[in-house]
Amino acid sequence: MSGAAGSVAGAVLAELTRSILEKVRKGEKLSTEEIIVLLLDLNYRQVSDLQKQVLELYRQLDAKIEGVRRELSDRITALDRKVDGMRGEMFDLYRQLDRKIEATRSQVEETRRELLVKVDEFRREVNQRLDAVYQLLVRAAGLREG
Repeated sequence: MSGAAGSVAGAVLAELTRSILEKVRKGEKLSTEEIIVLLLDLNYRQVSDLQKQVLELYRQLDAKIEGVRRELSDRITALDRKVDGMRGEMFDLYRQLDRKIEATRSQVEETRRELLVKVDEFRREVNQRLDAVYQLLVRAAGLREG
């Protein structure tokens, strides 16, 4: 039964039960209809108690669900903060790595330039020596012809 109809039926059953129980106190014999009314009242009270228990369980369950929802929300928020922190750390590491790569690239370029200068100096020196040897050979060959 819903709201108003249930409360009206409950009030009617309660009033009938009081009058029947008054007959029982006086020791009068109950009719079949009166016994059925007592059973109906007993069933109505049990159903009413069950409804109250179900409502209380629903409230408890709702509170637990809300607690779990709040806890999950807090955990997700904490996880989001952690991920944001890790993202920042990764970005910092990326920048550091990028600076190190650029520094290494600069060092490699500097070393390449130095090697080119040394190779060029070595090439000139070898060419000078070859020229000197050639000159010696030309002079030596010219002395023999003359």
